[in-house]
Amino acid sequence: MTDHQAHTAARPLLRRSQDGELIDVAGVAHFFRLTSEHTGGRFAFEEFSLAPGTIGARPHVHDGHDEYFYVLEGELTLHTGDREVTVGPGHLLAATRGTPHGFRNAGPAPARALCLYTPAG
Repeated sequence: MTDHQAHTAARPLLRRSQDGELIDVAGVAHFFRLTSEHTGGRFAFEEFSLAPGTIGARPHVHDGHDEYFYVLEGELTLHTGDREVTVGPGHLLAATRGTPHGFRNAGPAPARALCLYTPAG
């Protein structure tokens, strides 16, 4: 198969709203919409939600991938290496490789956000 044939044979992947894998870990509902399996290891995409008072992830560091957090609803308290900041919808945290990061819901309402991973883990 030539490069042109491989390129033209590829098709976009449509994931409907119900498509994905739901994993509940310590009060965080992770809904993985795209995984390594779907993207050839290049990218992963999840939507997650946390109840008030829930710790999503204590401060930690990744050496093998970047994570991008985008808040959709409610508030997330994000650990940014040397401090914490509470943010609402539309805010984005880029936790690139080697940077300390973490998140929790310290607010009074549920929070919902997206997390993107490059490459997929």
